Amino acid sequence: MKKDSLGIGVIGLGTHARRGHLDHFANLKGAHLAGVCDPDPTARADLVNDEVSGYAYPEELLASSAVDAVIICSPDRFHFSTLAATVEAGKHVLVEKPVVNTTGELEELPRILHQAQVSGLVVSSCHPRRFDRPFLAVRDRLPELADQLGVALELRFDFFYHRPSKVGLHQGLLIDHVNHEIDLVNWLFGYSPFVAHRLFDSQTRYGVAGWRKDGLTFSFSGSRHLERHVYAETMEIRFERGLLEVDAETGVLRVHDYDRNQVVETHCGPTDYDGRFISVNQDFVDAIRCGGNPYLAAADLVLNTETGIALTETGVYDSAASDALVTLLG
Repeated sequence: MKKDSLGIGVIGLGTHARRGHLDHFANLKGAHLAGVCDPDPTARADLVNDEVSGYAYPEELLASSAVDAVIICSPDRFHFSTLAATVEAGKHVLVEKPVVNTTGELEELPRILHQAQVSGLVVSSCHPRRFDRPFLAVRDRLPELADQLGVALELRFDFFYHRPSKVGLHQGLLIDHVNHEIDLVNWLFGYSPFVAHRLFDSQTRYGVAGWRKDGLTFSFSGSRHLERHVYAETMEIRFERGLLEVDAETGVLRVHDYDRNQVVETHCGPTDYDGRFISVNQDFVDAIRCGGNPYLAAADLVLNTETGIALTETGVYDSAASDALVTLLG
């Protein structure tokens, strides 16, 4: 695309839309906010000006020639219909997770992704841990750690978040978060077929455990009970001869080498919430402007979404049994 600056429209103007996207437009290169959409006029009032148009309905924003690309931040139940309409309108789209919300919608997702590919449209989503300093540091060090400590055997991930301001925005905490966790595992270690089981799910707590064909086992847990407004995340990777501990809030990585009876602590920098969201949005813009691929492939979008839907609806997910993944992964 030859335009000097992409016009981006944002649909759904809740807290996450502002924190994850709207607050960062001033720092984006090659893009500007062109339109906002929300049925609540008060939600869009402070964003509308001579350069930014306001709309009550998505179809109005999608009809605007000033909008080249769309970020969908509406409630989960509207993601599928808005994604389909955006691709049909010929506009690039970043849709918040979960990309779709039900098994029926999931069956249609590969078709929409194929339509977007044929039309030369970028489709992406939001998994900011891929741009997070602590997890980038882990990914960079994994080959060195494997040489020192042996094969990775197990990954455990946990988060402690503040109490949600609203409940009922999602079917449960699992569908809102397990897509992030499984994406993290596959980004760190590459894809391997896996089976996962739901252990618990509510509005404020969830747990999942599973294993991969390559031998790595994993467990995810999280809760939202803190009075302190924070997103504290920890991760442990158990190797044959040692353990890596990660505290993303402090940016501390601690390596336990049990053969050498040695503990080495390094500081890679804590999670930079603004920085990682700027990176997600900039990746979307750059993929459009350069005609390249976003950081998430179509298979990532399907796998991450399918994991959350299957575990929510049935309590178990076997990625090797996914017809959509077989098609996308060949």
